[in-house]
Amino acid sequence: STQSTWVYDSRTQSRVLRWVHSLGGATLLARFPQGDKDLAVNVYQACVLLAFNEAAAATGAELEQRLQLPWEELRKALQSLACGRFRLLVKEPAGKELKPTDAFAVNDEFAERMRKIRVPSSLPKTTAKSTQAVVQQVEEDRRHTIEACIVRLMKSRKVLEHAQLVGEVIMILSQHWKPDPKIIKRRIDDLIAREYLERDPERTSLYRYLA
Repeated sequence: STQSTWVYDSRTQSRVLRWVHSLGGATLLARFPQGDKDLAVNVYQACVLLAFNEAAAATGAELEQRLQLPWEELRKALQSLACGRFRLLVKEPAGKELKPTDAFAVNDEFAERMRKIRVPSSLPKTTAKSTQAVVQQVEEDRRHTIEACIVRLMKSRKVLEHAQLVGEVIMILSQHWKPDPKIIKRRIDDLIAREYLERDPERTSLYRYLA
């Protein structure tokens, strides 16, 4: 990944490449007394399972230190492996609540008819409140992006008609999303109120940039 990052950075300076390891995946060959299994897991689950090649058992705290993963991410991986549909690990004490002091080991009694197993990830539930917060953040980010686009256009052109300004904003931003002309007009009005722009006193559809 370091080499890929170097190649990417050498070709572009306007974008940043960031690896999101939690979205990666791996396929592991697991040998159980009841038979071999091909396990399709995410990167964190793979790290946890591979740790048991070096130790027969480990506590959550020991795994956290060994893998250098945040406890919350490690907890999700352990929960999916020890408390999910496919219980590849056993924990002591039993139960769905996980603590750093809990002990984990490979489940030698694991038996499943299928050879290939896709282990589900333990993902947080999406609530209406969290969804609304994301939507509000996206809308706010788009408002700032529209305003920045308007200011850049007006700064370079100095004077523009309303229809031309709206059309150029839509053309520039349409590669990301298609802005609503009504929202663009509201952003123009707000920029006028904040004295970034002004309307021509004789032609209200004509805007002038205020330095």
